[in-house]
Amino acid sequence: MFKKKLSVVMLASLGLFGCDWNDSDKKAVEEAVKESVTEEVVKPEGINVQVELYNQIPELLTENQELKVDFAFDIDNSGKIENSRDFMIVARFRNGKSNIFFEAMSSSISEKNAEFRTRKFVEQLGTAKIETIDGKSIVSINILPQPILATEKVNETDILVGSEKDDPVLNEYLARMAAAKQAPAMNTGVFFRDSTPDNYLESGDTLTDLNDFTEVVQLNSNSIHDSKDDYTGSLNYADIERVSFSFD
Repeated sequence: MFKKKLSVVMLASLGLFGCDWNDSDKKAVEEAVKESVTEEVVKPEGINVQVELYNQIPELLTENQELKVDFAFDIDNSGKIENSRDFMIVARFRNGKSNIFFEAMSSSISEKNAEFRTRKFVEQLGTAKIETIDGKSIVSINILPQPILATEKVNETDILVGSEKDDPVLNEYLARMAAAKQAPAMNTGVFFRDSTPDNYLESGDTLTDLNDFTEVVQLNSNSIHDSKDDYTGSLNYADIERVSFSFD
């Protein structure tokens, strides 16, 4: 968003009303106007979340393996995460691909390339990637300040979010994202699943002690540490070490 401020130049105070204008008068006015115009640029902010794990997940997730990372901000300060009123993002990684989902019940938004796409979608909400450094996996999720809108439907019943001038679904998404930047609490969850036939395995972890994603952690800084080996399940892939976030 760009804002421009214009300070009114009081020509009378310069003694120029009722007078013949000469070149020096004109130059003085031009310089006064130029100095009185200031431009303030206000950039919309996205959300960046980085989840560091204690261990390394498989580099290439197969079609039977999925990593899901959820983060949510308690924007109404209720002490609970509710997808009907808070800002909740889900990033899924599977079969070498990733996609991002905004969880908001009837106002949920998916990306067009999502394997399990909702009727309401955009081209892109952000980016999500996994990298491994020194034997530990790091998940980075970057939510764009404004979604990239889709221009073509996949099915006749699809709803292109933002295609209307005043789209209530898009407006709600942007309002919740803006409120997330002032939220007093949040939570993050990491869930790994291997659904290989006859060898089903899973693990999960959240920032809260009981691994309950609806619970919240109060925000005293933009970096939250989590205990080691507090995950559930038979694998240690989803063991959170630290969650960091920023807005830019």
